[in-house]
Amino acid sequence: MEMSPPKTIKDIQRLVGGVVVFKELKLYLTSPPLLKSPYVGETLYLYLATSEETIVTVLVKLEGVHQFLVYYVSKVLQNNELRYSKIEKCIYALIVAAHKLQPHFQAHPIVVVTNQPMNEVLPKVDAS
Repeated sequence: MEMSPPKTIKDIQRLVGGVVVFKELKLYLTSPPLLKSPYVGETLYLYLATSEETIVTVLVKLEGVHQFLVYYVSKVLQNNELRYSKIEKCIYALIVAAHKLQPHFQAHPIVVVTNQPMNEVLPKVDAS
């Protein structure tokens, strides 16, 4: 492909802009993916977060000191769900995540991370 040399300032600006876009695209394509697949049996961490109208769960894996996203689930609360207390919303988020992420829950140990005292509300699995 042959190109004629730029003749005007606009041609130079267009060329420089194209080079910048090409470099950004090259950087994006060579960077690691956003989602990572976990290995079977690898411990995963499930972060639970709630707001007035939404619940969010994020499943991550650790590699050294870095965390990588495995899966993300969010749900907008409706009707009676909006009246749940913070702890009820957190438990509901855990139920939604367990339902959507069932294959991950079966293949991996999961550590639940939240700022709510869920261990005081939920019965111990070992005790039952």
